[in-house]
Amino acid sequence: MNDKKSEGPPKRMPTMPHPQPGPGDPAGIRPKVDQLHLARGQAINAYATLEWTLCDLFRSLAGLETNTASIIFYKIVSTRARTSIIEKLMKLKYRAEWQPDFWTFIKRYCQTMLAAVTQIDLQRNEIVHWHVGIDVYSSVGASPPQEYPLRFEATLFSPQNMSGGALTKTIADMDAFHVRCDFLAQSLMALYKFLENERMHEFAAWRDIFSQPLQYPPSSPHPLFPMYEGLRTQLAASRK
Repeated sequence: MNDKKSEGPPKRMPTMPHPQPGPGDPAGIRPKVDQLHLARGQAINAYATLEWTLCDLFRSLAGLETNTASIIFYKIVSTRARTSIIEKLMKLKYRAEWQPDFWTFIKRYCQTMLAAVTQIDLQRNEIVHWHVGIDVYSSVGASPPQEYPLRFEATLFSPQNMSGGALTKTIADMDAFHVRCDFLAQSLMALYKFLENERMHEFAAWRDIFSQPLQYPPSSPHPLFPMYEGLRTQLAASRK
């Protein structure tokens, strides 16, 4: 019997974050830092796509031209205020223009969708403002200890506590953010078509989806599941 295996996984003991690889990159961390930069850029771009989808929804709800809506939308600095405005415009428009029970039908989906967007906004702020660094750590609690040397991982560090034990975001975290942004953007596009009555009422799957709170991650019957799973697989393969 393997005694070491029965002890369970070793505990992680993080050390001070280091801003960049040292001269010569003896630990071979440079490729990981490059991957981190790439994942960060892709995540921010995915958020920009989601943001534009929200802007288009705002344009439709407010009855504005695209350029006018863009000027107003992107000048609203508070993302929480933007989301609140969109929700109020939804209530104002669809309570008045549709049959009395229509807002009741879509309310739970719209509210949970916008709550998910609010969470994404907070994560976006972290991805944009946190610092690139190298998480240098060792593992303890397993024997023999020499089998667990120092390890190096490229991460984003919260600037609020750089002296150790700081909150971090890994490449996997940013890829998960990327996938979630893509799913929300595609879902908002489908919702927009449904609200504008662009034949979306003919698709029973979407009608069922919009009558319930937002579900994430999606299950296999969801129309966006193939895209969701495909992007996850693509990103995972690109990090190897």
